[in-house]
Amino acid sequence: MVFSIIIPNYNNSRWLRKCLDSVIAQKFSSYEVIFVDDCSSDNSLDIAKEYIRKFRSLHIVRCHEKQYNGGARTEAR
Repeated sequence: MVFSIIIPNYNNSRWLRKCLDSVIAQKFSSYEVIFVDDCSSDNSLDIAKEYIRKFRSLHIVRCHEKQYNGGARTEAR
């Protein structure tokens, strides 16, 4: 069984490393992580790109215009 973990993000660089480290530390092996960036102005997108090297199942989806809470979550579909 494969499942997806969706991480919506807007300027959460302060907590992003802790979040991604927690996901990578899980014992599940058949999952992907979809990181949805809602036009962040901090360095959270750079952090996500850094984690692509560590975690090959991390995918980045970038919103091209601000979607706010619900919109960023549905952008991952």
